[in-house]
Amino acid sequence: MCQGPRDYDREFTKRLSADSRLRLGFDTDSGEVTQFVVQLERRRGTDWVEVVRADHNPDSDLSHDVTEEGIHLDIYRDGENTEGSSLVRPCRLGGPSIAPKDTLPITQKHTSRGTTNGTGQSRGAPTTERLSAAREVVYDEAGAIIDASELDDALRAYGVEVGAATDGTTEYRDVPSELPLSACHLAVDTGRDPAAFIADTPRSDSL
Repeated sequence: MCQGPRDYDREFTKRLSADSRLRLGFDTDSGEVTQFVVQLERRRGTDWVEVVRADHNPDSDLSHDVTEEGIHLDIYRDGENTEGSSLVRPCRLGGPSIAPKDTLPITQKHTSRGTTNGTGQSRGAPTTERLSAAREVVYDEAGAIIDASELDDALRAYGVEVGAATDGTTEYRDVPSELPLSACHLAVDTGRDPAAFIADTPRSDSL
């Protein structure tokens, strides 16, 4: 069974299908991401179980540091961590000084890569479409970034269903493929344009 909320500054789930969801949590400090978790979960009966997990927390011995290790996927079976797989090494993310915020979109894509849109193709949209969608959500008519308390209403206006998961975290459903939820949250939390949190996925022979 999955752990409950972990006291991140922001934590929510994104429903991918009736039996799968993506959990995201992150902390920020002075506009920068300091730690995060991205976790694919599958429904088992009335419970949700971990399937794939990636995280960044350089202060924890139980977590990983993307600036040193690159993105590391932990694979779970029956609730037990069975193996780990290094997804992208730091040198392929832009060098050892790669910022954790730049690995978030890459981590989300590959953590949920087993979920398709019914055509056999992974869900996704070009960077320009994702940026346009995020800006439509986070900017008001005057051209200012909305307050974090207004984000859920803005997402509803975009067509996202906003509810609550069984663990009390906010759950988003029917999220259009072009809309990057984490970039929207980070933009309103930090007051920065969502372009700062949207990145293309680099090529890597370690995938």
